[in-house]
Amino acid sequence: MHPAALRSDPADRSSCAPTCFVRPAAQPRWAIRAAAAFTLALASLFASSSSVASAAGTEATGDATGSAPDRKVALDVRALVGEWYVLVHTRPRPDGDAAETDGAQSYRDAVWRFELEGGRLRWTIYPELDFRDESGRYEVVRGERARIHHAWRPTQSQLEEIRSGLSVVERNARTKTLRPDDSGTWRSTGAARLGSASSVAYGEQWRIEPADSGPVFVRSASLRSGRAASLEGTTRFDAVVFEADGGWIEGRYARDERERGRFYMWRKGATSERDRAFAVASADASLFGPGGAARMPVEALMRRIESGDGSRANREAIRAGIRELVEESYTRRGLALPPRAGEIDALVSEIERLAVVEGVPLVEIDRRFAAGELSP
Repeated sequence: MHPAALRSDPADRSSCAPTCFVRPAAQPRWAIRAAAAFTLALASLFASSSSVASAAGTEATGDATGSAPDRKVALDVRALVGEWYVLVHTRPRPDGDAAETDGAQSYRDAVWRFELEGGRLRWTIYPELDFRDESGRYEVVRGERARIHHAWRPTQSQLEEIRSGLSVVERNARTKTLRPDDSGTWRSTGAARLGSASSVAYGEQWRIEPADSGPVFVRSASLRSGRAASLEGTTRFDAVVFEADGGWIEGRYARDERERGRFYMWRKGATSERDRAFAVASADASLFGPGGAARMPVEALMRRIESGDGSRANREAIRAGIRELVEESYTRRGLALPPRAGEIDALVSEIERLAVVEGVPLVEIDRRFAAGELSP
């Protein structure tokens, strides 16, 4: 089976037609049917970042490829208990086989619910939810309601609705029960196990790994057969900021080698000072988004220059990171990128000059932009 079949968007059933599993040469009909079933099952993994590796089958081996480094960090899952709204901003990886698209960003969302039941953690995902105010989320195309492809951000009133709790569709919910292991990781069962050479096995495993900056949510899926190559895929949510009291998590998102992006989580009933800064009404005043976490990768590359790494590869990585931040600032404001390509190029060059040549910190560049002192 062709590996691209697994990497089709698990959040969009329409992009996962069963025929994407067919390749030249005779393919057994049972394999095609099994692959199609796998695609539909994988569609429940809303994907939206960073290095990702397969983690299928780890229940049997206890050695998950792509798991977090061996760090003795305690994970108190009681801080996760409750209902969370999860928003993901995604874009195709430029180094993957996904084609670049205009703006290259879209959003996905879901509600996650965590419940402690004795020594077990019940994790339920609701991929379908309803806002009373759908502003900025959908548009009508040829008479049909369609999700707008941009990095949607909630308004202040929509954030208040999120904090008070959203309506969800129960019938399409997915649930896994997780148990802790000796490493401090909470994981579910569900690894694919074959009964015979002629059988087909599908399995999903969800786990939550401890890390210095917060929890790492990992969902992996695998389809195995004794007569065809296995298919495996992994989606990761690596927390960069975790405020348990404020019910706020922000971090990096990645799905296989196909997509990367950022994710944001709000817990129902909590309040955080970050809410007002995140709301779309305040987003115009920032190039790099609220909290500063989005600019951290570029700042890390800048520190390499300070340490003497003035290589072309590092400079190109810095420019690419700055461009990504600038493009995200445009999409947050609902501005289409293609008509403003020249303006964006000029702004990226100016920021690169200030940051690399003059050594101006990115936080100061952001302040100048907000104050109207920076223009392309």
